[in-house]
Amino acid sequence: MSPTTRGIDRRAFLKMVGGGIVVLVTARPAALLSQDRRRPIYPDDLNTYLRIGEDGRVTIFSGKIEMGQGVMTSQAQMAAEELGVALDAIEMVLGDTDRCPWDMGTFGSLTTRMFGPALRAAAAEARAVLVRLAAKELGVPKERLVLADGVVSVAGEPDRRVTYGELARGKAIARLVDEEAVLRSVADFQVMGRSPERMDAPAKVTGAAEYAADVRLPGMLYASVLRPPSHGATLGAVDASPAEAVPGATVVRLDDLVAVLHADPEAAERALRAVRAEWREPAPPFDDETVFDHLLGSAPEPEVKDDRGDRRAAREAASRVFETAYRKGYVAHASPLGAVEGLIIHLARFLSMLRIVRRQGHPNQPVTKSRRPKFWWRRFWLRYRFGVLCRQELRALQDAVKDF
Repeated sequence: MSPTTRGIDRRAFLKMVGGGIVVLVTARPAALLSQDRRRPIYPDDLNTYLRIGEDGRVTIFSGKIEMGQGVMTSQAQMAAEELGVALDAIEMVLGDTDRCPWDMGTFGSLTTRMFGPALRAAAAEARAVLVRLAAKELGVPKERLVLADGVVSVAGEPDRRVTYGELARGKAIARLVDEEAVLRSVADFQVMGRSPERMDAPAKVTGAAEYAADVRLPGMLYASVLRPPSHGATLGAVDASPAEAVPGATVVRLDDLVAVLHADPEAAERALRAVRAEWREPAPPFDDETVFDHLLGSAPEPEVKDDRGDRRAAREAASRVFETAYRKGYVAHASPLGAVEGLIIHLARFLSMLRIVRRQGHPNQPVTKSRRPKFWWRRFWLRYRFGVLCRQELRALQDAVKDF
């Protein structure tokens, strides 16, 4: 591996994934990021790999993560399309630092438009490997083979067939994709270009998905950090004795960093509110009215990327010239944690319950031809229990709103 690579070496993870067919992807910055070679997002070595197991299922290992933008499903679609398998045959492993190669991050809309071609190339190469294996297994030239849903068969002889799982059984094949692979044309797409149900939707709607705020480790403590009231403010006197008096709370002080640790995140937050701090706040160089002038004044000189035609002549020849300036609110990305996640989860659960009531009347209601329960008291009891669950979720939702 090159010195810039920040993942595990090939031998280590080939031993880790076991048998089957493994395809590695090497995506050099010049190939993937030709528009910005000064910022190499990917290392020079492998970036992702896929494995075809003996059960015919395909696992994609990628450093990219799903955070609501839909790349878990779109990456699976790309892989399924090029491999010639059904979408439900794909399993995505994203951002697992124990199993996935190093990736600098998921940002800048790079996953689909820059990383997607590399993933498709890996799947296309895997397809080529499998077709060659099938040709040898079936004893025919590969040109006579057809592929559909992970099954390779001889054209005109559907009984002569072999599955991906059978081809991968007992194999330990590793291929490195380092050149352009033959990709399927748009006209041949069966999976890409469609809008299937998102693979991450069920877990998120039911609340089964785990986020950073859901992690629980033995002896883990939560930290609430004292934040300055404004940018550039410096910490003066601090009285943390009220927080130290909270049972189970520990106050940490390191230079200007003050934090309260506690096994309960809400208790840590309450103890932090008890800390009395004095701040020295400088006069702000700008406010919400002058932020655009500040940004323009601080921006570097514009860089011309392309210059074509005669703009001055076109402007002079125009019958009318329109000029305007557009401004967009100054915002930044933020990841929802804690209360926001709780708000989303409880809201999703409550709305799901209302949807069930509207469609079916009750999720556990016994169904007969007349759609009536055999005993009236059973129907009464089920509706009562479901009402209790709805009220519980509604109260949890209200509490989440308060925390938010």
